[in-house]
Amino acid sequence: MMIENLDATVSSRNSTTPPTSAAIASQVRTELTTELGRIDAAISSRNATTPPTAEAIADAVCDEALSGHTIAGSLAKKIADDPTAAQVASQVRTELTTELGRLDVAVSTRNATTPPSVGAIADAVCDEALVGHGTAGSVGAALTAAGSAGDPWATTKSVLESYDPETAAGLVLKLDVGEAEDPVIVIPSPPVDVTLCRVYGYLETVEGKPAANVTITFELLAPDPTASNKLVSGRKISVTTNVDGRIVNSDGDLWIDLQRNDHITPSGSSYVVTSKDLKMSRTPISLTTDTFDLRDLVVA
Repeated sequence: MMIENLDATVSSRNSTTPPTSAAIASQVRTELTTELGRIDAAISSRNATTPPTAEAIADAVCDEALSGHTIAGSLAKKIADDPTAAQVASQVRTELTTELGRLDVAVSTRNATTPPSVGAIADAVCDEALVGHGTAGSVGAALTAAGSAGDPWATTKSVLESYDPETAAGLVLKLDVGEAEDPVIVIPSPPVDVTLCRVYGYLETVEGKPAANVTITFELLAPDPTASNKLVSGRKISVTTNVDGRIVNSDGDLWIDLQRNDHITPSGSSYVVTSKDLKMSRTPISLTTDTFDLRDLVVA
């Protein structure tokens, strides 16, 4: 009986006629329109209370107790675990103490090699060749320039003449330099005692060689008694030339100091010079200057 019922058409089992596909599609469109209208409605119409503002949310976050938020990796946990100012200061002090302790350690413990001593550094500086240090304005350039500028033998006569006669340059200028083969005659400075005249000279043979062991005698011609700044004792003195042909006094000086005639009283005194080798026999002279060159005895 049941199998026979299955063979009956479906329409015979339904008391109403099923909707067509067009009717179903029309009903779906109607429902979609209604629901889309609901989506366009304001959110506030779907909420029974007014939503909080951004400021209210921010205040709530800032006022939230950290104790209730301990999940690892969360923002609240991170904030809760951050150190306080006191903790930071304490850690800084600890680190400073450690680092200052390191500073007290000898420098040699930080160096793989032993640093050079002060003496070794000074030796290295003094022994450094100047040739590799010529940069303008550097110490090496200045020392090189000073070395060449400090050669006194390169000084010209015109430079010496610009100095005062009483300076070292002035004294050097007094050297009577002739040709290279001729000897240098030193012109001595005046004596300290202004009443004396410094007599000097260089003697040579007819061959142009130094005339050694030549005796020259000076004799004062003046009435007795005679005085300069003091009484004058004796009237005659002799000197002899050395191997260089220069007159030498008893002290080894290359001159002899005699009383100046213009300082002797009574006035009118003079000297006579005698030398067998010079062919001079009582040749008269008057000493009235600070120095006197024996060549001046020759009358031109």
